[in-house]
Amino acid sequence: MAAYQNKQFEEARDHFQNLVSQGRTSPALFHNLALTYFQLDEKAYAMAFWRKALAVDPRFRPALAGRTFMESKFAMTPFERDSLSLGIRRTLESISIHEIAWLLALVLAITGWIWIRYIAARKTALELEQPKPPFPFTAAVLSLILLGVLSVFTVKMQFLGTVRATVVKANVAARSLPAEEGVSLFELRGGNEVLIRRDQDEWLQVQNSDGARGWVKKDEVLITNEGKKL
Repeated sequence: MAAYQNKQFEEARDHFQNLVSQGRTSPALFHNLALTYFQLDEKAYAMAFWRKALAVDPRFRPALAGRTFMESKFAMTPFERDSLSLGIRRTLESISIHEIAWLLALVLAITGWIWIRYIAARKTALELEQPKPPFPFTAAVLSLILLGVLSVFTVKMQFLGTVRATVVKANVAARSLPAEEGVSLFELRGGNEVLIRRDQDEWLQVQNSDGARGWVKKDEVLITNEGKKL
């Protein structure tokens, strides 16, 4: 931080990178590294490290501000291009899987308890030839809510399992094969986000927002969300 404040940005970058190489993963560290790269005019790297900070803590305000700035000023687009898909992703980012799991368990417990009471009361009424209990509309509504929460939980799990990366070179050619001889299929701009589909030696197969896939070198992208197996 002293090096950064003294505008010795290359030295600051090296110190921050050294901490990252030691396995440090705090959002503040990634944010500081992003600021350093921004000062060094390596804006694609800055965007990548802001995304890495948000992968650790999606609510980290400095990284949120940095990401928003880069998206608006430098057109460094996320993988989701349409507003609906992006809105769903950003909403899911702000909710932890544990919060969704607790909500799912709570709704399941309440819904199950109401249904069990209704079934038991209905069975007793039939045995004693008494009027049937009223239909539990509350349980029906809760059942629909349960399905909705389960859908959110499933989408969140898929989101967590997706490996994402940011293009860190100015312009990258995605090739048809994991080799220099591969034909260039499409171009990727620095700062744009891609999905990682396969890993082969020094190459990664990436997918862009249009669904096209191609191979790039590992040093041409920086993985920002490695995916989690829960």
